[in-house]
Amino acid sequence: MKKFIKRILMTVLVVISGITLILTIFLTSVRNPQKPERFTYGITFSRPFTEKLGLDWKETYIAILDELNIKTIRLVAYWSEIEPREGNFDFEGLDWQISQAKKRNIGVMLAFGQKLPRWPECHYPAWLQKDTDEKMREGLDATEHEKLLRYLRATMEHYKDENAITHWQIENEPFLPFGICPVLNEDFFGQEVALVRSMEPSRSLVISESGEFSTWIGAARLADVIGSTLYRVVWWQSTGYVRYPIPEWFYWKKTILIKWLYPSVKDIVVIELQGEPWAHLQIYENTIEEMMKSMPPAQFIENLRYARDSRFATQYVWGAEWWYWMKTKHQVPFYWDYAGQIFKE
Repeated sequence: MKKFIKRILMTVLVVISGITLILTIFLTSVRNPQKPERFTYGITFSRPFTEKLGLDWKETYIAILDELNIKTIRLVAYWSEIEPREGNFDFEGLDWQISQAKKRNIGVMLAFGQKLPRWPECHYPAWLQKDTDEKMREGLDATEHEKLLRYLRATMEHYKDENAITHWQIENEPFLPFGICPVLNEDFFGQEVALVRSMEPSRSLVISESGEFSTWIGAARLADVIGSTLYRVVWWQSTGYVRYPIPEWFYWKKTILIKWLYPSVKDIVVIELQGEPWAHLQIYENTIEEMMKSMPPAQFIENLRYARDSRFATQYVWGAEWWYWMKTKHQVPFYWDYAGQIFKE
């Protein structure tokens, strides 16, 4: 029995070594691609996060559209906002956001699902009674899954003919165990993807992944477009602040590899480029001094340069609500002004 186990282990090691060798040869032989001639910049907007910052969400949103020179925006159909009462859907706020973007010829990526941008990541309506961290992490039962699909169908039906929407995003970083969320139910996630495909197949489907901790293969198997995060300085409970020791070529070589393995992938974009602090507390709970440990002006400049050198043609920069908060509440306009300048250029 021991000999048999040893043979299996040796076989596994040989296979892993062979794959590693092939990937090493492939990645070292790939030439440095040219930078895109043009970069498309966008941001993600979250109404609940804006309100937590104490800002007028409509004023902030209009300022983003009119002053930052963005070409695309990711908007979020939070389940908690779309279905505030069970069976009653309210699209008024999101309709307004989309209409304002449309007036300015700004394309919209619409994200929906149970796990969406901004803490606590999973955003359940109050009537679902997921009112503790424990209940949020335990996941949805079969009946609750049907209620989630009902909200997805209603959202798709409401917006499927809206030509301002260029992409659908289903869930946010579904394969990454982050936030106050249940473990991913892959079978149910497959149902969500199938629903989007069946109801409106003409638009590209985006699935997001961690840029630092993922192979992107999970998204590549299902999506038209992979959305990668790109963070540089973060805070972890076990270590404090960490600067990721990842070179720029890590991203573009991984992009080339994934497109080679999965030709059906149309594009890989940065869906969340760090443009705001990552500290041990939420921004609206923290001090300016603490925020500057992970996002001083020099780091903001460096992150935007790093992303360009990573060869991503489309970049959604994270943190526009914070830039506006810094500008209007703390008289620090640097982030807002610098982003607008870079996006325009």
